[in-house]
Amino acid sequence: MKLLNLILVNIKRQLKNPAILVMLILFPLGMLLFLNGSDNEKIEKIGIINNENSIQSEKLINNLKEQYEIRELTGKINDNLELIENNELIGIYVIPNDFENKLNKGEIPNIEVYKKEDSLDTLMSDSIMESFIKDSLKEKNSNGITDNYIKTKIEKKEISDKQNESFNVIMICYFMFMGGSIISEEIINLKNQNVLKRMITTSNTDKEILGSLFISSFLIQGILSSLSYIIVVKLLKVENSNIPLGILTIFLSSIVSTSIIIAVTRWIRNITLASLTMVLFSLIMFCLGTFNSNTDFLKNPPAIFKVGIISPFYWMLKIIETGNLIIPVIILILMSLVFFTLGSFKLRDFVKE
Repeated sequence: MKLLNLILVNIKRQLKNPAILVMLILFPLGMLLFLNGSDNEKIEKIGIINNENSIQSEKLINNLKEQYEIRELTGKINDNLELIENNELIGIYVIPNDFENKLNKGEIPNIEVYKKEDSLDTLMSDSIMESFIKDSLKEKNSNGITDNYIKTKIEKKEISDKQNESFNVIMICYFMFMGGSIISEEIINLKNQNVLKRMITTSNTDKEILGSLFISSFLIQGILSSLSYIIVVKLLKVENSNIPLGILTIFLSSIVSTSIIIAVTRWIRNITLASLTMVLFSLIMFCLGTFNSNTDFLKNPPAIFKVGIISPFYWMLKIIETGNLIIPVIILILMSLVFFTLGSFKLRDFVKE
């Protein structure tokens, strides 16, 4: 019960610090909305995999060319999906090898479309295809069938936007690490202002006081950063986002960040140096982790990128991009235990130093 009361007291005190709210909510929100807004330039390129190369399929492609820039693709759909994921194309249409044959028989061909989400551009391209198929079928049917009796078949398959999902989550985790400098400053201030000294004169044990500082920092960072993440997802209308997985990653990041705060606070007593250490450490780990993740395709990446696996950001990205939990979660928890052990101290000795 004492531990719970101490946690609530610490949380209330931290929430009164506007710098924490700015760094964990307002700053990430502003930056992500700005960065995502600048990246969302209008794309009007459509990919076509034409498995038939018939007169009818060419006519359909020419109709689309009147409104869009068409990129004719080869190979299987799985070989080209990254063009959608990287925002190079708004969608890919797969024209089947029996397209013209079915139209000639008065049957409806089945066209597959792959895209991240329905937008004005993709809805317009769907409409162009539907109109073409309806007009072709009306020409083949001599009984004057109307549009109402023609149901086109455009099979839609949405592509998960993992790139934006990873970017949003990892940036929020990065801002959380940066915000750790504010919490480390606060703990050192508590020591300098003799607040911790007054706390240890009460019936509270060292473990309860230290535990309350750790848990309150963990909860504040995790909850506020998760709130920021959910707001970003809702405002940007990120399709197919895995919110539970994103929140899990953020809370794992909070465990590591809090452990680093404890370590920095233990070994660096100067407020300015402690804050600077948190900022530099966060920046270095962020660069190593993200660069290493983005060079997985290299056969022989530079040694510095191989070292990047020691970064918690590398393992956070693994969780978001692959959905694999066991190994990344174990490694992140072990990392937090290492930092917490480095920062573990007898509170009375820390106060007296």
